[in-house]
Amino acid sequence: MTTQTGHTPGPWNVEWPYILGADKRQTVVAEIVGAVSNETAKADARLIAAAPDLLTLAREVAGTRSSDAWGNVVDRARAAIAKAEANG
Repeated sequence: MTTQTGHTPGPWNVEWPYILGADKRQTVVAEIVGAVSNETAKADARLIAAAPDLLTLAREVAGTRSSDAWGNVVDRARAAIAKAEANG
């Protein structure tokens, strides 16, 4: 199953060394190989896993015109950043 942009729907999660989709089959979205270091590879995996969240947020920001909607956008941005940085 893909979205209109052609990618596996999110959220994606890291199950080292794989990035898995949230579908019932847990589709393998990516496998991390050949990184400079294990820590770099894990950071790369977290950033890749956050990609669907970041894309959704970017679309929401691009379509937001009301200042009332920004509170939710900021909270979601913080959550996406935390996921990418493994703080969430």
